[in-house]
This record gives sequence, structure tokens and C-alpha cells, in this order.
Amino acid sequence: MRSLVLVCGVLIGILIQCFRWPERDLPPAIGGFVHPAFRKVYHVFKKNIENNKEKGACFSVYHQGELVVDLWGGYSDIEAGRKWNNDTLSIMFSTTKGITAILVALFVQKGYLDYSKLVSNYWPEFGKNGKENITVEMLLSHQAGLSITNGTIDIRLLKSDPRKVEEFLEEQRPRWKPGSTYSYHVITFGMYVDVLLRRADPKHRNVDQIFLEEIASPFGIDIHYGLPRSEVYRTSRFVPLSLTNVIKSMLGSFSLHKFNIFLKIMNPKSLFMQASYSGFKQELTFAAYNSPDLNQIPLTSFLGFGNSRALAKIWGIIANGGKYNNKTLLSPELISLLGSPVVGGESWDGLMNIKLGRGVFFLPTPQGHLSVGHPGYGGQTAYADLQNHVGMGYLTSYLKSFALGDDEQFLQYEAAFYECLEKYKKGDR
Repeated sequence: MRSLVLVCGVLIGILIQCFRWPERDLPPAIGGFVHPAFRKVYHVFKKNIENNKEKGACFSVYHQGELVVDLWGGYSDIEAGRKWNNDTLSIMFSTTKGITAILVALFVQKGYLDYSKLVSNYWPEFGKNGKENITVEMLLSHQAGLSITNGTIDIRLLKSDPRKVEEFLEEQRPRWKPGSTYSYHVITFGMYVDVLLRRADPKHRNVDQIFLEEIASPFGIDIHYGLPRSEVYRTSRFVPLSLTNVIKSMLGSFSLHKFNIFLKIMNPKSLFMQASYSGFKQELTFAAYNSPDLNQIPLTSFLGFGNSRALAKIWGIIANGGKYNNKTLLSPELISLLGSPVVGGESWDGLMNIKLGRGVFFLPTPQGHLSVGHPGYGGQTAYADLQNHVGMGYLTSYLKSFALGDDEQFLQYEAAFYECLEKYKKGDR
């Protein structure tokens, strides 16, 4: 009986969404450029824009320090008829976590942090209620047991009274023995890591200021932790993931993994959904992501804003040895640590079976080896392919998938790029 109810509910949801599916009849819009050797990527992107599979997105690639693909298309706001432009910013969701991993690695390089030391070494009040033995590495690799919080707190306190947030976090207890297994800290990752960075910083700056001064300004990276009000005018309008797109994604390339994710997101009591709504009060709905008041709050779990060019650039620097314009972002030693898995296998909540590192995920490339980076809710993806010296980024504000790192359109662009790369390396241009 329960199965029949579920099936009926899904069918009703699909019908409702299908009636809402038609959008304004706007002409296809596409901009950017590609290196001649990678023209196929442009054609695939253009086709998706024209057939309305891609409503608004950007895709970029750096190879050996050179920007070889930089495409944007569709609309940043369909209702307003506003086109996606070369400087459009979009919410990055959990792709933000990967950028934070780079920032933490920079702090390790500067001697402000040590992966092997206890979090309480930098944040003494953290070390209680079963959190005494949690290391920086455990926290970054989702092994701390802190994915689900006991109670919630107002997200606005991150700006108005950060000490109250710290006190809330200090009282939490791990859900499993830290270091024994892992489970994705969907929301709480940034809550804890942001405090850690502020405590470890000699100037005790907030994370948005740290990133601006240490990475964004020196290396010309158009990424923001929290959206400055001065940049609201160029931000895309967020369109939540619909049930239709979840079903399409699952059926388009069916796998037991995707089906498992679908069952968990349909169950509000699942461990994963508890983690997805942990930390902050329930008024933090998806509709709120179009509110400048929310978006200006810096939180490295998901409230990062950028574009594919910026993502590809920063990961391209990592993939190309850590240097850019005679400046060093990360040393080879730190890149090696960032590119080394820490934990893997099935997660505590049964949702994942992948390799994780110090704030990063390891995603398969079409060539079969692993990249280092981070996917994000709805299709966002950014990574460094250390083997091929490639930095890649993709963002969309029209969310199309739930599974991490396997958005249908992104995979098409990725496959086209690697096909061209193989020919390019052989001299067939």
C-alpha cells in the first residue's frame, strides 16, 4: 500500500511539474569562446541551450594555465528576460566547500593550521562532549560525527553574534566515534570550519575577509563567501530543483546509487535529510536563496558565489603546480596532500561510497583517473585534474540534478572536452 501511495505521489508530482514546465518563449542566448582545438565543447553547449535543456549556465576549462573554454548561455532570470552574461555570478552550493579546502591548505602552508592537530588546539572550547580527539583532518574529511545537530540556530547570528554560533557548536555531541567512519556534513561543515579558520588566523578575520585578502584579490578569483550587496545586480536568480528534474535525472541514467538517493530525499526522516536541515532553523527554505539578506551571510558550506571561469581558474592553478603570475597559491607538497584521499567506502548514512580528502571529493574523469574538487547541489561541479593539468568549472542556477557530480549536461561538456584533449595531445587539431 505504501509503495502504491509513493508511486501515485510521484506521478502526481510529475504531472504538476509538467504543466509548469513551459517557460517564456525567449530566443537562445550564448556567449564566450573556445580554443579551436575544443570546438566540440561549444557545439554541445550550444545544442543544450537551443533545445532548452540548459536554461542558464556557464562552463569553463583551464589547461596548463591557459583558458581554453569559457562559455555561458541561457538566462540568469527567465521571468525578467535577463541573459546570462560573462560576469554573471551564481550560487555555488557545496562547490564552495572545495574552495574552502584550498583556503585551509593555504593556512596549513602558512603554519597557521596543522591537519594532524586537534581542533581544540585552535578552539579550546570545542574540546568537550566527545569532541576532544577530533583533528583538523577529521573535521575536513567529514569524519567528526557532527553532521546532525541537536537543535537549530538562526543563520543571521553568523553576522550579528558569531559567538552565540560558536557556543551552539561547542555543545554538540558526535553521532558516531570521530575517525571511525564518515558522513557528509552538508551544512555543518562550514559552520565548524569557518570558526576554525577565524580562530587560527593571527588577525582573527572572518572567512569572507580571509578569502578576499589571501586568494581572491592576489590571484584575481571572482568568488565571494557571501554575496556583497554591490554585486547583487549581476547575480542569477536561483530556481529550485523540481521533482520532475529529480525523476528525469534518475531515469535518464538509472543506477542503484541514484535510486538510493531518491529514496532518501523523499524521506524527511532519513539521516541524510536530517543533515541537510541541520544547523539552522526551518525558515531557511530554498526560496530564501533569492534574498540578498541571506546571500550576504558568509558560510563556506554553500553560500559561495562565483562563475565557472573563477572556479576553473583556481582549480587550474592547483592543477598546474600551484603558481600563477609568479605568485604561489599552494606548494607542490600541499597540492599532494590536497590530492590524497583520506577516507572512503560506504558512509555512515548509507548515501555515499566514494573517496574523500581534506575538504574535497575525488570524482572520476572520462579517462578513468580521479580528479580532486567538489560537486554541489543541483549540478554544480569544479575540480582539478592533476594528471592533465586541467581546472574545470560548471555552474547553473536552474537546478537539474540531485546526485553529486553526475549532472547530465555537465557530463556531456566534460566528455566533449576530454575527447578534444586526447586529439590535442596527439597533435590532431
